[in-house]
Amino acid sequence: MLIFNKLEYGDYQTPLNFCEKVVNIIQKEVNPSIILEPTFGIGNFIKATNQKFDRVKKIYGIEINKEYFEKVQDITSKFIGYNENIFEFNHKNIINNIDKNDELLIIGNPPWITNSQLMMKELANLPKKNNFKKLKGFESITGASNFDICEYIILDLLNQYSDINASIAMLCKTSVVTNIIKEINKYKFKISNIKMYLFDAKKVFGVNCEACLFFAKIDNICEKTVDVYNIENPNDLIYKFGWKQNKFYSNFEMIDSNVDGKFPIEWRQGIKHDCSKIMELRLINNKYFNGLKEEVEVESNLVYPLLKSSDLKKNYIDKSDKFVIVTQNKVKQDTTYIAEDSPKLWNYLNKNKEKLDSRKSSIYNNAPAFSIFGIGDYSFYKYKVAISGFYKKPNFVVLSSNEKSIMLDDTCYFIGFEKEKDAIITMTLLNSQKVQDFLYSIAFLDKKRPYTKEVLMRIDLPKIIEDTNFCTFQSMLNQYNIEKTITEDDYREYKNIFIN
Repeated sequence: MLIFNKLEYGDYQTPLNFCEKVVNIIQKEVNPSIILEPTFGIGNFIKATNQKFDRVKKIYGIEINKEYFEKVQDITSKFIGYNENIFEFNHKNIINNIDKNDELLIIGNPPWITNSQLMMKELANLPKKNNFKKLKGFESITGASNFDICEYIILDLLNQYSDINASIAMLCKTSVVTNIIKEINKYKFKISNIKMYLFDAKKVFGVNCEACLFFAKIDNICEKTVDVYNIENPNDLIYKFGWKQNKFYSNFEMIDSNVDGKFPIEWRQGIKHDCSKIMELRLINNKYFNGLKEEVEVESNLVYPLLKSSDLKKNYIDKSDKFVIVTQNKVKQDTTYIAEDSPKLWNYLNKNKEKLDSRKSSIYNNAPAFSIFGIGDYSFYKYKVAISGFYKKPNFVVLSSNEKSIMLDDTCYFIGFEKEKDAIITMTLLNSQKVQDFLYSIAFLDKKRPYTKEVLMRIDLPKIIEDTNFCTFQSMLNQYNIEKTITEDDYREYKNIFIN
């Protein structure tokens, strides 16, 4: 008997009535003669398309689960099935049987799971590792290379059938569509008539995420904008997103070209260490404790205050009860110096060497013992402006320290300053309504991390400074109750730095 691991296959079966709703919507767009359901599961899309489309000659289906595969055989005599893994399937088996006068509809609900989720569970149903997004360097071996299996399948299908008269209609997370359109220039396929119909994934699948029906026509011209609807009101356009004048926006209605540009300072990501139970400490009654609740006796010279996304709620922070061990001043620095400078810390790290050596990310391969990433000269500024990458509402925060620099974890982004007043002015300007509205026009709030370096680097700080006089700035600053005085001369000096 087959033991079927639903997690391994990202198995969310689509209810028949919802399949019928999807088909009713796309009936207005296509009238196919051939159907392909690439991961057909219990076959509800096969049933729905067989019932609704009257000129269908063949319905192809691919399904790895033999139990599901066998249950679908009797739905219709038009069905031609393959009990195979979609990641290994040879699509020429179908393409070679499609006539030039045929119209193909690729429809379905691919697995809603990421490669990292599968890898963490040590499951096997993964596509071959080929860096299919063509990421470079550090991105290709860190979180940026994590991808949705559904996205992989949709992209593969669009590439495989790029020369066929075809349309695609797939249920997926909205972030999958965002990623595809954002990177549309990378791919050989071209698509047009791109639409996204939002629906309640909790109601349909019991899953908490932003989801949609993605529809597009494979074409010889490439459109780069998406019309967004709600699946319950499929004729009422909500908004558009995509590419406009070579820039990517999440909502065309909120575009403000006066703010769109390039930030004059490089935004940085916080420290990445992937071993919080060992590397992060709490100070309780003047004693350090690690995440295992063990008391830790170490020298304090390499122990720095730490803030995480959940800590960035106030707009001015000058202390923390969290701490992090900073083993390096720059990436790849030799760490053996710790043995002489901080022997207690060196002993602590060696005591936990097995845990630190077992960190799964490949960035630690061939790196010095106890390495961290996201570290450099920029990390040690005493004054910073930081933002959480996770929260839906962008909130910029001043970090101020008269002693050791306050560090951030890798869920946060920051810029550093020599003077506290410059950090305060920057925080105030970035929290202005103008910047907030602009960020909403370029960030996708359905993503786990809406605010990334790429998003933040598009803020044109000099333009914002130029458009904000001191009086306006002062009224904005007053709302934060920061007991620091910024004079008009301070503001003029700041202005001269970034504009001249």
